[in-house]
This record gives sequence, structure tokens and C-alpha cells, in this order.
Amino acid sequence: MENPMLNKAGLTFSLLLICCLKRSVAASQLLDAKLETKLVPSPVEYAALLPDGYEAAKEPLPLLLFLHGGGGDKSFLGRMRPTFDEMWKAGALPPMVVVTPSAARSFYMDYKDGSQKWETFIVTEFLDHLRGKYKVTRERNGTLLFGISMGGTGALRITPLVSALTLICVSVLGQGQAGQAESRQQDRIFRGGLAPVKDQEPPRPVRNNVAQPGEEVVTLRYFKIKKGEFDQFLKASVEGVWPYFEKIGARVVGMWKVVTPEGVADGPQANKDYDEVYLMTRYASVEHWSATRETVRHGGNGPDWEKCKAALDLRQSLTMSSNVIFMKGQMAAGGPYFMPGLDESYEKKAPK
Repeated sequence: MENPMLNKAGLTFSLLLICCLKRSVAASQLLDAKLETKLVPSPVEYAALLPDGYEAAKEPLPLLLFLHGGGGDKSFLGRMRPTFDEMWKAGALPPMVVVTPSAARSFYMDYKDGSQKWETFIVTEFLDHLRGKYKVTRERNGTLLFGISMGGTGALRITPLVSALTLICVSVLGQGQAGQAESRQQDRIFRGGLAPVKDQEPPRPVRNNVAQPGEEVVTLRYFKIKKGEFDQFLKASVEGVWPYFEKIGARVVGMWKVVTPEGVADGPQANKDYDEVYLMTRYASVEHWSATRETVRHGGNGPDWEKCKAALDLRQSLTMSSNVIFMKGQMAAGGPYFMPGLDESYEKKAPK
């Protein structure tokens, strides 16, 4: 059965997280803990935030796995603690246990060579550990997953693997003011989920290995950008970003803006306050996509990267929020075509 309060809370949390919230005296408890494991570098340190009244709670509370972005760690939860306290105080979020594990720049994935298995760790050992240690529910509708930037990617990656998770996933670009320490870092890190790169660094030539086998994936990235800026956003992508990513093996399918279709009765309407943009890109595998987040290591930092970086920074300045999903399937051959019927009439003649 759906839990309306949790659904409303998830939506509210998504909105409030990227807004500036006033600080208040914390009534919650922030705990540091660790878990030994053989699946990933051990021990895994994590932070757990317990709401006010946790000890007196008679029923199990919801559990929120709150995944940090690239370059972050468990301290992200401490920086976001005032936000949770404010929402709990305002009644905008129900009491729940919030947990952030330190996952380095793992992208929360199982490595192909088997050296680290973050997906497996989180959905098995870590989830079981939390359910045993804390007063949290084992129900699907009370087990939530929320990610920031790299954490958003991890949430999208992990959720399909286990039926016991309800996904609330937002990939934030750091344009808001909440969690300012993380946001300032993400201003440099994000650039579409890319790793941070120093503006001034020595030339880095790269020799590439042969093409690696893998199962192709397609990413569909959604952007909410400033109203009326799509032409500039598209131009920066076509001229600055796409050539570099084509060089490192990605294949851009295209970028499109949501429009109000003419002549379609009751058709969907484009938003009046901002433009919505979709970008579709093909990658040889999930590992390939992850490698392209470390752009300079994959393609060097020559003039083409400088042009790409400038274009990414321009796109970021126009972007309000973004998220990405991963898809597998098959590309159809050829493109679309329109063959309208001719305005002709026909008659059947009797045989001679």
C-alpha cells in the first residue's frame, strides 16, 4: 500500500534540498559508525542521523539511504543535518533514520574486475546491518534511496537490483544554496557528473587501450534550464561538448527541448517558467560511461578539452537542475520518415 505521507515528504525533500533553509538548533542525534566487509575497501564508515524522539518511538521508522556526490563522504550528512532538522521541525518530513556511507568516487557500482562491489554491498550487507542495528522498517514503502549528483547515479543504478527500495532520486547541480559546502564543491565537480579538473594544469597526453567489450547503455539526461536559453545551451553542446565526447567514444544521439505541439488537441504544454531539455547519449557500457566522468584521464587536456570545459561551464550556468537514467535495448536502423497519403480518389473498373 502506498504511503501518501512518504510520497509527499519525498517530493517536499527534493524541493527543499536545493533551497536555502535557515539553521536551527539540532534536536537530532548524529552518530558515526563503521561496518567490516569483504565486498569493498573495509571498514566502510558511515554517518547515521536519528530524529528527535527516536528512542521513544514504538514503531519502526522509515530508512533513508542518503548517497553523497563525487568527492564526498559521510560528512555530507552532517552538513545537511540542519536541513533535516528544519524539515522535521516544520512537519514537512516524517521522522526517519538517515544514513550516508562513505563511498569515495566509486559511483556505487560493482567493478568489472570484482575488486569492489558497492551495489552488492549496499543492497545486501549494508541494508541488513542497518535494519538490525537501528529501529527501522523492513517494508519497501519505508525504505528510501536519495542521491546527489554521483549519488543520484548510484540510486538509479542500485534501485532496479532490489525490490525492497523505493527510489527518490535527485541529481543536483549545486545551483541552490542548501548544503553550501557540498554545493560549492559540486560546482566544480558536476559539469554533467564529471570529475573535478584544475583550471590550470600541465598538458596531459593520453595513450588509449583497444576498445573494450561491454553491453551498450543509453543515457537519457534531463535538464531544467533558464527560460529562453535553449539555443545557447544547444550551441555550446554541439560545438564544445560533443566533439570531445565523440573522441572518447561516446555517441550523442541528440538533444531536444520540450515544446507545445501545434495542432494537437489537449497536447502537453511547455513550461512557462523554464525550458526542459533531454539529451540522449550512447556508451559502450556502464564502465565506459563511468570512465568518461574522468575526462582528462580518458581524453587528455588539450585545446579540445579546454573548449569542452568552457562549454560545460556555460551549460552549468544555465542549468537549474538535472538528472539521468540508464537504459538498455536496441537501436533501430534508419531514421523516421513521413509518407502522407495522396489526396486522390480511386474507382474500380469492371474487367474486360
